[in-house]
Amino acid sequence: MNVQEMGACQMDENELIEDAIRNPDAFKKIIHLYYEEVLKYIYIRTGDMDISEDLAQETFIKVFKNLASFKKRCPLIFWILRIATNVVISHFRAKSHLEKYLSQIKTSTYEEGINNSQLTVYEILHKHIMNLRSDYQTVIILKFFNKTSTAEISYILNKTPAATRKILQRAVDSLRKEVEKSVTFFDFVSLIYEKRNFFKNSCLNLLTRERV
Repeated sequence: MNVQEMGACQMDENELIEDAIRNPDAFKKIIHLYYEEVLKYIYIRTGDMDISEDLAQETFIKVFKNLASFKKRCPLIFWILRIATNVVISHFRAKSHLEKYLSQIKTSTYEEGINNSQLTVYEILHKHIMNLRSDYQTVIILKFFNKTSTAEISYILNKTPAATRKILQRAVDSLRKEVEKSVTFFDFVSLIYEKRNFFKNSCLNLLTRERV
């Protein structure tokens, strides 16, 4: 995309935002454009489609209520993902939801004794991502599954690029250690190649790169 095309896209987005602020019915266009990306991001965090749909709905309600405050310093999607991140964090901080989540983990197929070869690559990876602290989860999912740039992640997290890179490197290191607690790194990479599922490239990029 050249500079002129980028400028045209930004103008179109600005017009869409102004239209949605003036006319609530026009907000449906924003939902249509960004719902799938937001839902995918939230689903990777929760692993539960029903919960993800609820949180996506909550995210767009907040977007609608606060759209007039959007400063247009970045593409709209990154502002929406910042809101989605906060919604997900609030969800897991809520005691009732957290207790339910821990109960599901305890009784899931990840219990001791289940052969890892019976699980998909994504299930193994998702289990260990969920064991990381919240900001590590966020940067890993944005970087390797949503293909978000470090600069864009910096905006979503409200951090400097340098701080974001440091968080990302520590997150990857922590995830490697988590994975190696239950399956050897070699076996996990072999499983990725064997399964060849949708998340193959993301998993490989995440766990085989030496530096972020």
